[in-house]
Amino acid sequence: MVGFGTYNGSVIAAKRWGDKMEEMKVPPAISESWDYILHNIKIDSTIASSYTNNNKLIIFSHDDEDINNKINENSNNKIDNGKWRDQRAIGVVYNPQYEKYRNYVLTNLSLRYDAFLFIDETHALNPLHMSTIDDKDLPETFPTGV
Repeated sequence: MVGFGTYNGSVIAAKRWGDKMEEMKVPPAISESWDYILHNIKIDSTIASSYTNNNKLIIFSHDDEDINNKINENSNNKIDNGKWRDQRAIGVVYNPQYEKYRNYVLTNLSLRYDAFLFIDETHALNPLHMSTIDDKDLPETFPTGV
């Protein structure tokens, strides 16, 4: 399972199921969230699998209990992968208006993911033309209007 996170930027999403997709600004992550911590942490580039600008790729080794110590020894800030923190959740539906109330979920990164890709500042995609289909048999969660 691969997770994704960002500190700020823009995304393509809809405010509600059935709404048209639009480009939305993603405000800076809330203080003490995983996205905030990853934005502010400076990891020695020999530890990170990928380190360009402020982007990070973290691969959790569930067999290697020592990975947290390696990261902590080589960083200016201490990161506790075993800690539960808020993580921003952006999907097909996103509403920046409710950023502080509805867009975060309590997460333990190393328990939830095998890898986590953090892109410090995202840029909304340019969607391809998409046709819609009226089909009563499509599952209820199918992202209509997108």
